Amino acid sequence: MAKQMSPSDRRINFLFVNSIRKDIWGGGEKWMYELGTGLRKKGYEVIYCGRPDSRFLNKAKSNSFRYYPLNFNSDFNPVTSYRLRKIIKKEKIDLVLLGREKELRLLAPVFWWDSRPSVIIRKGLAVVKNRLRFKIIYDRIVDVVITPSTALSDSLLEILPWLSAEKVKVLHNGVEIPGQVEKGTFRKELGIGENTFLAVILGRLSQQKGHKFLFNALSMLEHKIDGTQVIVIGDGEEDKALRDQVDRLEIGHLVRFIGHREDVSNILADTDLLIHPSLYEGMPNTVLEALAHGTPILATDIPGVREIAEKGGIIAMVPPEDPASLAKSLLKLKSDLSYRQSLARNGKKHVERYFSLDGMINSAEKIFLDTMK
Repeated sequence: MAKQMSPSDRRINFLFVNSIRKDIWGGGEKWMYELGTGLRKKGYEVIYCGRPDSRFLNKAKSNSFRYYPLNFNSDFNPVTSYRLRKIIKKEKIDLVLLGREKELRLLAPVFWWDSRPSVIIRKGLAVVKNRLRFKIIYDRIVDVVITPSTALSDSLLEILPWLSAEKVKVLHNGVEIPGQVEKGTFRKELGIGENTFLAVILGRLSQQKGHKFLFNALSMLEHKIDGTQVIVIGDGEEDKALRDQVDRLEIGHLVRFIGHREDVSNILADTDLLIHPSLYEGMPNTVLEALAHGTPILATDIPGVREIAEKGGIIAMVPPEDPASLAKSLLKLKSDLSYRQSLARNGKKHVERYFSLDGMINSAEKIFLDTMK
């Protein structure tokens, strides 16, 4: 049973836990960091837990958040469970936000006593199995499940018929609306001229993100897209396989890999088209960021993207795993400036209205406080 308190009793303390591997910084980690930053500005204490020397924990450390390194190397670690319990008691934690299913399995023993903080888990993807032990843990420990989209919420309730719909809350991702961003910095760094059509694919190098279908599409176009550069930004387990594919398809003159980058605003300011060929998503931050910057988008028609777009004229969409459709749409977008400008204009207005970072933080704050009542 979660302990109850009045928000006016004292300063409220949140503990954000994320067991992501050391080398990964994805949308879920960015979401958790930006949410913590926003809540801190509102006067809440936000403390982070993660793997030692992980990108996630280092990001919190570099921005003066208090943090605790924890060992998440197995699903059962009594030492980690004991340390977490000590942290919760020492810091008088009122609510714990978990970023991954692993943490719930690993840390279940900590939350088995009667007086515990409120517990929220965010499910960015419908990756969970319908097993009795999960039902017991969710019934006993989890107060709220946050999902970034209605489509994902519906999927979870279908996969887990025992999960109460009242526990599931949709909290759309939000992005900061940028001010004036200087153009030309990214192109100058890479030696790309103003007349080159610059397309970017931004995200982890994983099978989920669909890079291979884009590369197959590029190979179909041959010389129809001369004067184009496709910049691949990100790192991950598919790095070597994707580079090998580019070599095999002989499209190295079109594609360049530049690794992980943090300067998203500078990149999007110089980008003519963001390509997002993912196979599945909860709600992709990359798409929201591109919309906020007024960057046209070519994306796959999957539930997470469809829920962002809501109506036509915001994102150019094609079926997933369909290189031919990708190639056709890419060619149209390259040649039709007015179409790209229309997408950019409509998309920016849409994200400003429905997906602002401030709006997301305010909605999260309400969910957190309601959960603690």
